[in-house]
Amino acid sequence: MMLHPRIKELRLERGLSQKEVAEALGCSEKYYAKIEQGIDFNSIYLRRLSLFYDVCADYLVGFSDERRWK
Repeated sequence: MMLHPRIKELRLERGLSQKEVAEALGCSEKYYAKIEQGIDFNSIYLRRLSLFYDVCADYLVGFSDERRWK
């Protein structure tokens, strides 16, 4: 699964800290760091990340290289 490299890339593109993203998602900074590292992931955060970064979920999990549906 390609989730963690892409969410870190999106966060860095926007100049955000892990803490800022964690607060927006409603999780702890520690848990968000685990998501980015690929250690832990709850599927509810897939939708939240997709909405937060305005990208399709398929992009986040590596099913598509298109950030948005056309």
